[in-house]
Amino acid sequence: MTTRMIIEGHAITVDTGMAEVVRKLNECGYRTVASCSSLREDHPSQNPKNRSDNPYVRVAGKRSELIGIAEASGWGWMLEGKSLAEDGKTPIDHVNFFSTDGQVYRAEARVLKKPEIGPDGKPVHWRQEEIRSSKEEAIQSLFPVESTQLTLDIQNAGNDEFIRQRTARLLEVITETLSHS
Repeated sequence: MTTRMIIEGHAITVDTGMAEVVRKLNECGYRTVASCSSLREDHPSQNPKNRSDNPYVRVAGKRSELIGIAEASGWGWMLEGKSLAEDGKTPIDHVNFFSTDGQVYRAEARVLKKPEIGPDGKPVHWRQEEIRSSKEEAIQSLFPVESTQLTLDIQNAGNDEFIRQRTARLLEVITETLSHS
């Protein structure tokens, strides 16, 4: 189930379970660009075993203050950025800093202009690596950040009641933190 909202004069559709979080972030000056509640009632046609999206809300740009909100509410966070090839469409570099368990990692990927052939005889398009880093390094990094994402990791405890409780906690922390600044 979705809710229609007016954000910056545009009608958008948002999962009902994430609508208040999206509304509050936009009221506080954060432009949300995507979200998903991952709740059964918002995605009734998806089999719970096949639902791959964890609940998330993505905000445009690097918003380091949202990292504290994510951590205070028990959510993970990710700073995501990419560079585009000359055609303006093909991503050639993609760098994420992310943390879901208190540890911070940096994942890097690069699309090769001419795919190399891997050991299995198939083209290799992406190189990925996961490197431990610090939250400070993520915040101070100069790579181009397109969005800050708050993500609830539900790998081990993913049920709708848990998602509702953690989403309510996220909204509470957003309200407490951003309404007083």
